[in-house]
Amino acid sequence: MPYHVGAKGSYGCSGYPALKDTGEVMGCHKTRSEAAAQIYAINRSEGNIGKAMPNLSEGDYAMTGHGEDEFHIGQVVHIMREGSLGNPETDYYMEATPENPAVMIQLFEQDETGYWKATRLYTACAMSMYIKIDPLEVEPSIDESSDMEMADKAANPCWEGYVQRGMKEQNGKMVPNCIPVEKTIWEGSAFDRKRK
Repeated sequence: MPYHVGAKGSYGCSGYPALKDTGEVMGCHKTRSEAAAQIYAINRSEGNIGKAMPNLSEGDYAMTGHGEDEFHIGQVVHIMREGSLGNPETDYYMEATPENPAVMIQLFEQDETGYWKATRLYTACAMSMYIKIDPLEVEPSIDESSDMEMADKAANPCWEGYVQRGMKEQNGKMVPNCIPVEKTIWEGSAFDRKRK
C-alpha cells in the first residue's frame, strides 16, 4: 500500500500525519488511529482493499475496517492457511485458503497518554481485508539494565561502600546488617586478631 502513518510531530503536523509514500501529507491527526483510519479509507476508496494481499506474519501489526466508520487495529496472533474458522451457522465464519488465509489479531486501544495497550478482544477476517501498519507505540517496560540493577539490589541491599553481614533486629523487624567495606577487610585477618 502506498500510504503509512508518520511519526508524531513530523511533516509539519503536531500530531500524526497520514502520508503517501512519496512524502505527500494526506492529513494531520491527533491520534495514530485517526491517521490509520484515513489511510484505510483512502485505500478503500482507491479499491486497494482486497486487491493487493499484504504480507502478514505473526507479530505484525495490521488494521481492517469494521462497518462503515469503525476500524480494528491490532497485532497478528494467528494465521490459518487452510480449514474453517468460526461457526458455519453464523455470520462469524470463514474458509481459510493458502491464497487468502484467515488472520486473527489481538485488538489494541490507545490510552490518554498516546500509548497503545493490548485488550482481551480478538477479531479475524481474510488477509486480503487487512492493511499492514507500522508497529504501535506501546508503553515502555522496564529494560534489562533495570532488571539487572534490581537483581543487584536484591543480592546486596546495602548502600554503596557497605556490605551485608547477616541480619539484625531493628524496630522489631529483621533488616540487613550493613557494615563499611573497610571494616570487612580487617575482620578475621591477623591484624584483627592482634587488636583483640
